[in-house]
Amino acid sequence: TFIPTPSEAPAGEKHSIRLNISGDRRAVAEALSISEIPTNGEATVEIYSPDWLVKAILAHGPFIEVLEKEPLRGEIKRSAENILALYPS
Repeated sequence: TFIPTPSEAPAGEKHSIRLNISGDRRAVAEALSISEIPTNGEATVEIYSPDWLVKAILAHGPFIEVLEKEPLRGEIKRSAENILALYPS
């Protein structure tokens, strides 16, 4: 299944995204409306807005990794790089 970048995604189209969740699993589960996260940390979320998922992942830092969908991974990386650029050392 092709997953467009967040800016290209049609509004209201449903996407399944596989994630690896670590750290504070309860907080991540609540934020992403996941009822249960298996012990291996892998979960699938159903989303309608890739933009929303990018923001949720950035809000939880290193505790959520997108396992599939390279365009989404690239968008998260670009957003993180833009944030880092605001804080040069």
